[in-house]
Amino acid sequence: MKRTFIAIDIPVNDTIANILDDIRSVLKYEKIKWVSRAQFHITLQFLGDTDDTHLNSINNYLEEITRNFDGFTLKTGSPGVFRNIRDPRVLWLDIQKNSSLEKLKSRIDQRLEKFGYKPDNRPFHPHLTIGRIKYLNNGENLARILENNGDKIFQEVKIDHLVFYESILKQEGPEYIALKRHYFK
Repeated sequence: MKRTFIAIDIPVNDTIANILDDIRSVLKYEKIKWVSRAQFHITLQFLGDTDDTHLNSINNYLEEITRNFDGFTLKTGSPGVFRNIRDPRVLWLDIQKNSSLEKLKSRIDQRLEKFGYKPDNRPFHPHLTIGRIKYLNNGENLARILENNGDKIFQEVKIDHLVFYESILKQEGPEYIALKRHYFK
């Protein structure tokens, strides 16, 4: 049994790296578990505990999807939070709406639903998680970050593949192992 998910890797350019450094600096005294830049990704489908006997079939489905799919460009932008500004739990960077990304997500959901994996009930909100907030002493600093960086585009990224990952939970944080990369035509 492996804990798995399907994702798109997002590399970090200098602009994003500088913005992340600024955000971390302003929030350095807060209780936030920062995500490693090497682990930035957009989760397309979290499968959870996956039987080892299903791995080949899932890879075959993903291969079929990517073989008939063109690469596309994504734009990363403004920071935001999940839950709400008064009680934030996740700090993220926005991924602008993209019809190719939505089509890819829909195809993955449809194929894997036939295999027994149910799509998430919540609307798809592509984002890059940059930190998980445990506790904030000063919510005004976070509010200022969100306000000062609203409606910005920080990076455009050419997407040419997706990744089937195993996630191994460890005390220091999850370790992601690429089981297979599936390249678009």
